[in-house]
Amino acid sequence: MSQRIREVATEHNVEIVRVPLLARAIYYTTEIKDEIPEPLYLPVAQVLSYVFSLNAEFNSDVEMPDIVIPDEYQFDEMGEPLLA
Repeated sequence: MSQRIREVATEHNVEIVRVPLLARAIYYTTEIKDEIPEPLYLPVAQVLSYVFSLNAEFNSDVEMPDIVIPDEYQFDEMGEPLLA
């Protein structure tokens, strides 16, 4: 699904924002239509804020903020927790 989203974004010249740890945290802890876990509210809000600022005409030099994912929500590519 994510590959198709990237393809459509590229076709329409939409900037792709990549935050792999956040994407994995959401993917491995929720199902479609589920609410995201509360500890991920701030990281998601930071990404949304960044994305909305990209669309604002007055923000030509917007930088992606540092996104901090709580340790218990960090997973590798295979879904294994990064904490051992």
